[in-house]
Amino acid sequence: MIKQSYPVRFDLNQLITGKLPTLNELIHVSVLRSQYAFQLENQHALPFYSIPQHAVDQVQAQATDAYQMMIEALGRLFDEPGEIAQYFDSPLIRDHGRYFIPYARHTFVSRGMIGQSLSGRFDMAVDPDTDSVTGIYEFNGEMTGLLFESTSLQNDLMIQVTGSTVQQLNDWSQLTQDTLASYSFRPDRRIAVVADLAYPEDLTNAELVSQLFGAHMQTHLVDLSQSPYFELMNPEKPWWLSVDGEDGTREFPLDAIFLDLTWDDIVEASPAAFQQWKSWADNVAFIEPAWRWFMSNKGMMAYLTHLLETEQDYRQRWGHVAIIPTYLTPDRFLDQSQPFVSKPARGYRSNNIEINDEFGSLVHNTGGDLLDMERVYQAYCPPGSVEQDTVFTLGVWMASGSRNLKTDHPAYASALCVREFNADLDRDSERFMPHIIR
Repeated sequence: MIKQSYPVRFDLNQLITGKLPTLNELIHVSVLRSQYAFQLENQHALPFYSIPQHAVDQVQAQATDAYQMMIEALGRLFDEPGEIAQYFDSPLIRDHGRYFIPYARHTFVSRGMIGQSLSGRFDMAVDPDTDSVTGIYEFNGEMTGLLFESTSLQNDLMIQVTGSTVQQLNDWSQLTQDTLASYSFRPDRRIAVVADLAYPEDLTNAELVSQLFGAHMQTHLVDLSQSPYFELMNPEKPWWLSVDGEDGTREFPLDAIFLDLTWDDIVEASPAAFQQWKSWADNVAFIEPAWRWFMSNKGMMAYLTHLLETEQDYRQRWGHVAIIPTYLTPDRFLDQSQPFVSKPARGYRSNNIEINDEFGSLVHNTGGDLLDMERVYQAYCPPGSVEQDTVFTLGVWMASGSRNLKTDHPAYASALCVREFNADLDRDSERFMPHIIR
């Protein structure tokens, strides 16, 4: 794996007006300059990560198998409430688990849109010298950060450089459209896409989701900051949407909801609605569904480690997957004098990751606002580096197949996303980097 630089034209105005017209109406393009500062400053010679095809094949195979080993583990967890309490200890489980867990299990076993997922990203470490996956850090299955960059922006840059869309792994949008098309929604079906439209990244992802669903059902983009999302959660008539029109305000029942929040926040905002989940769970689909909370929680990595270490059959099926050993305490690493990483169990965007040496002394802290969250402890697996002063991780987006006639959970490794940092893993230095397959 190497870096190769190409001249591109990175025109924010053209990018936004052509691909994100709603964002263009709500936010001035200048607000995005900091988000895309690296691309703007380096468009005369924008670095691409050049990845050989055999490395991409391995990454896809690892992501596909990691997803299915998680699915198998989650099916077992729903029959083991004690294991959930141990590996997924959190305010959500302690305060709301008695109804959230049964609801999540219902979405997991239901066919159709009720259990349908769309995206989710594995973050991996890759050795650029051997082009091999050295470890899978985690699965981000609730939030959609960098999805626009990994799909639409990646495609635009690829066309500029090669004149085609071939030399990339970027099938997520098409596979997702195929999944949605398979449901043959009636024209009167409705989805609310709810996000804080004041934040450019949230608005970008919400508009991307709106465009996908807009080809198949009536889609309403709802501003989380102006219209609090819990207004959608009236327990007596949950999941209805008020729409202002020429003939006044009308209320419509929703068939699907995309809510750009974690399940912790969704349930905490209106627990009464979820206490009554049986009355509406077969009529309203949440994207992402509740079962994805467990896959996104890093306690899942500790549970996978437990299964690999204690069950021979499970290890025979999935021992080849590069899951990084993860535990609920640092004792294993301290006893064996091994360096380790401590991270929030429900962390995101590299918040509060602590790197410790073999003596347990803190070497580096990325900072953040999740200090009080439950933590997991993971073997230290350094990110890759192809040049001095930068490191990278490789993200792999999963596209989920239709659950229209199935009770399993098909998913395909469908898009790559290189996340680059300064060598000190400063969160503010994180940037999307395009890739090209050679």
